[in-house]
Amino acid sequence: MEYKARIEVATPPDTPNKEKGDLLERLAEDLLRIQNYEVTNQLRLTGAELDLLCEHRVNQKVVYVECKAYRDSIGANFLHNLLGKLTFNKEYQEGWLISTGPLGKDAKGFQHDWEKKPNIESQKLSIYTPERVIEALISAGRIRSVPYDAAIETIGDEDRIGDPTLLVTQYGIFWTIACLEGGVPVGVLVYYAKTGNLVKEQELLRNLAQTDTNQNELDFEYVLNFPKSDVESGLDRVVEVVHGETWADYRPARPQDFVGREGVQEQIMHYLEEVRSEKSNTRVFAIKGDSGMGKSSLIAKLRDRVRNQRYRRKFFIYAVDVRAATGASYILCSVLACLQKAMELGFGVGNPDNLRITNPSDPFESPSIQEFLTQLEQEGQVICLVFDQFEELYSKPEVFAVFEAAQKLLLSAVAAQSSIVLGFAWKTDTTVLQDHPAYHMWHRLADHRMEVELRQFTSSEAAKAISIFQKELGEKLRLDLRRQLTENNQGYPWLLKKLCIHVYDTVRSGISQSELVDKDLDVESLFDRDLQQLTSSERTCLNMIAESAPADWYEILEATDQDVLGVLQHKRLIVRSGDRLNLYWDIFREYVLTQTVPSIPFNYLPSSPSIRALLKVVEQLSLENSQNYARLSQLCGLSEKTIVNVIRDLKMFDIATVDQSEVRLASSMEASDQEKVLQRLRHVIRNHALTIRLSKRDPGKVITTLDIINLLKEINPTAQHKEKTWRVYGEKMVYWLSVTGYLIQIGNNWKFEDQGKVDLEKINRSRKAGRETGGITIFIGDTSPLKTIEALNYLEDNQPLSNKKMEEKGFRNALNGLRGLGVVKYEDGGYSIVELTEDKPKSTLEIVWNAVCREKTIQLVIDYLEKHPTADGKAVGNYVNRVFKRDWSVSSETRIGNSLRQWGLWVLTGKQQRQIPEPPGRVRAESKDQLSLFQDG
Repeated sequence: MEYKARIEVATPPDTPNKEKGDLLERLAEDLLRIQNYEVTNQLRLTGAELDLLCEHRVNQKVVYVECKAYRDSIGANFLHNLLGKLTFNKEYQEGWLISTGPLGKDAKGFQHDWEKKPNIESQKLSIYTPERVIEALISAGRIRSVPYDAAIETIGDEDRIGDPTLLVTQYGIFWTIACLEGGVPVGVLVYYAKTGNLVKEQELLRNLAQTDTNQNELDFEYVLNFPKSDVESGLDRVVEVVHGETWADYRPARPQDFVGREGVQEQIMHYLEEVRSEKSNTRVFAIKGDSGMGKSSLIAKLRDRVRNQRYRRKFFIYAVDVRAATGASYILCSVLACLQKAMELGFGVGNPDNLRITNPSDPFESPSIQEFLTQLEQEGQVICLVFDQFEELYSKPEVFAVFEAAQKLLLSAVAAQSSIVLGFAWKTDTTVLQDHPAYHMWHRLADHRMEVELRQFTSSEAAKAISIFQKELGEKLRLDLRRQLTENNQGYPWLLKKLCIHVYDTVRSGISQSELVDKDLDVESLFDRDLQQLTSSERTCLNMIAESAPADWYEILEATDQDVLGVLQHKRLIVRSGDRLNLYWDIFREYVLTQTVPSIPFNYLPSSPSIRALLKVVEQLSLENSQNYARLSQLCGLSEKTIVNVIRDLKMFDIATVDQSEVRLASSMEASDQEKVLQRLRHVIRNHALTIRLSKRDPGKVITTLDIINLLKEINPTAQHKEKTWRVYGEKMVYWLSVTGYLIQIGNNWKFEDQGKVDLEKINRSRKAGRETGGITIFIGDTSPLKTIEALNYLEDNQPLSNKKMEEKGFRNALNGLRGLGVVKYEDGGYSIVELTEDKPKSTLEIVWNAVCREKTIQLVIDYLEKHPTADGKAVGNYVNRVFKRDWSVSSETRIGNSLRQWGLWVLTGKQQRQIPEPPGRVRAESKDQLSLFQDG
């Protein structure tokens, strides 16, 4: 019988290194005595390594010995280092490596080349592999040969016998032989190495099982429980990753429904090709991503993709669901199931039933497996085994043994450098404590794996997914509903699918698409609908599964009944993986347990044309009486389309509620006055993704409108807007952030700084002096310089004055101009002149002059007039309209242009004369009902 024996030095947990070293030394001394050597000096001692100086009893030859009690394979670097020590230290005639661990692929190559050298050279270095150590010990009578015949007699079936291990312990030296069920090790038979007698003492078997051997997950008391009846193959418990049966199934997407991720797909396919062509030494890859990013769907897509004509003879992908694991044997069963399935499909040659994992420590070293992998390498074929939901292996203590088995397999794949690749789907928004072995294992293998990460959907990926949904729906989506789906999914595939399924179910129930527009599509309300449809017994069962997920099917069945489980499965709220139960998404499970949903930053972009328009609509709302859209349009002097946009914002900001087109003030609002509404906006915008991004920038860093636009594009990856629209949104968000107290203007730029309150004055100023554009008020010169200065004189003598008092004196438009120039402020119900610096002007004329010389709109007009000295007011107005992207009528362009031209020429003349000229204009009363050019309504 062909077998590969291993050696393990095994001690109970927490055994001091000195005791481990003693066991290693005894083994080494036994081997040395056989060769007539004795130890003269012990150079270094740890648990896994021992360096000895030995002298031959007859010829006094000095030998330097390195002992490695390793479980993992030995690399060629150990041999190179040992050879280097022999070269530089002439007192050593020979060097030996005594290893309990196997040689890695490169080390085997070194051994092969070294031992082909002439004897005089090759004898300088002797390599004692586990097989050679065992052979020497048997030849010298220190131990018996592997008791295979006895094991076959005990088990009664040669095919159920696996590889042996020489176990060196404080209790003695033993032979352990793996016992297979379904081709996978499940237990061991233990024999005294010196006598070959079977160990049946239960206490000794339990002591051996508690050592840190690679076999401690196997049943050491197997002989006491044998023969077993109705032996179940572990392969029957391996659960492959399944995809949904329909588009609306919450399970991973069907390959034909999968969209996007082209870059990631090509990266993985390129990696597999590199392994196939032996251009890569990496045999492990990870698919990383937050919950619901589509890792399982990607795996199912790749598995389907390699079945096409181009790849089906090159690659085979087998994906298993780790959540179905109930014990460490699940990992080895997955390996065997994968290889057998590949052989059935024409990979390699032979009978799949002859594949067996006889070596539980290193499955890829099992003879039948090694032969199969050699065939794959010769045929240029690669097998990929993917473990999905891998984070489950470190989330619960009871499956920790499964994690350890997966770690051993991973290290085995790295060492084998064969035609088998391991993949792991790893959820990145799960916390792994730094003292958890999973944390160290993953970082330990950083240089041995390839990683890909799934991020939020791009706009094109979301658009493709929505188009597939539209086909499933069987009718064309309304543009406004399609836009709503695009804007609300925020680039999260799971959220997009949840929203689409909600629309699908709702439309199929007879509700029209038009009734869905502007309805709440937040995930919390959708999850809540899932729960509301359950009976009390169904909800109880769902909670039980959520609390222990992955839950045992039979345990849940005992606590409830099969009909309840059937209903939950029919409603797609739970899924079954083998004998394990889970909720359809771990995100939903979290909601069931904690009533919280993932923290998805608010990234809504307001639809209202301005904050003033929003405030005007809110003024008409109350808690008691409702208003319809047509009535609000009439009361506010705004179009019904504008009213629709404003109401959409009010719903998103929880300021208003809508029921059958009837609008009321939300119950959460105490009142509809300006300050209360702005405080609500401030509360919501605090959690906006843009605000969060800005708060993380360096304090004091200057922010441009372009910065804001670029950030909006990043946080709205699925939005598809033209550059002009992005600019409108960018300017709008700058203004909204400044009004709600999060941005401070620095010249034409901004700085993020939370003021702790809203800026009411900014609203009042923009109401009269100009339109909101990027948070910057456009000065339009509502009246002449002369009238503006007269108004400032009056205010200086009587400040503070209310808006009403200024209007009574005919200074309504002049006050707008003073606000636009920033020389007056509103406090405690009245206007007063802004406090000036130490270099304060001596007159109101100088105040206005200095302010208008700094005003950016006037600077723009002056630059234009210098280049176009014959330009009239209409040309000036048209130029300013284009620069600030306003939508003024021709008459407005002419009126505003004439006023700005007057102010611009005044400043230009003064600069040319190097003195303040007489302010132009006529002093006359202004009509009380004259509306500001930019006043809403």
